[in-house]
Amino acid sequence: MYSQQHIEKMIDKNPVYAIEGIGYNESGVKKLMNFSKLSAQGEDKGEIMLTNNEIEVTKNGIYRISVSSEINKNPKDKQQPIFAVHINGKEAFVARKGNLSAEGEYYFQIQLKKGDVLSFSIVDEAITAMEKNSLRISFTDPALITFSEQVVQH
Repeated sequence: MYSQQHIEKMIDKNPVYAIEGIGYNESGVKKLMNFSKLSAQGEDKGEIMLTNNEIEVTKNGIYRISVSSEINKNPKDKQQPIFAVHINGKEAFVARKGNLSAEGEYYFQIQLKKGDVLSFSIVDEAITAMEKNSLRISFTDPALITFSEQVVQH
């Protein structure tokens, strides 16, 4: 017996920017997440800039973002963190427990304009200042996303 199967594969060549930092700037219950190290996976096209814990985007478009903190990796902490996302200094929205992945990451896509500035907070009274924060950002340039079809013969 002979059969063919067509498998479509998406190839995304958009760079992913990884941003890390340690701890928080205290401001009551909301603690601004510190970010200090920026690296690019793939060709760095300069789509984001990191300055003083804020991320500025340099192009209009859709950005895919994931944010996490080691606070949710602590086994004694049964509660996932609540992340607040700020755009241009104002709280835009809050990610509650049910919106996080099993690993405690919050994923979202957002339309941003050139010059928009993002920052992130954790809403929690019981965290310490030494957790590692992680952020992954990718500008979604449709020209860098292609599809290929592969034929598999059985």
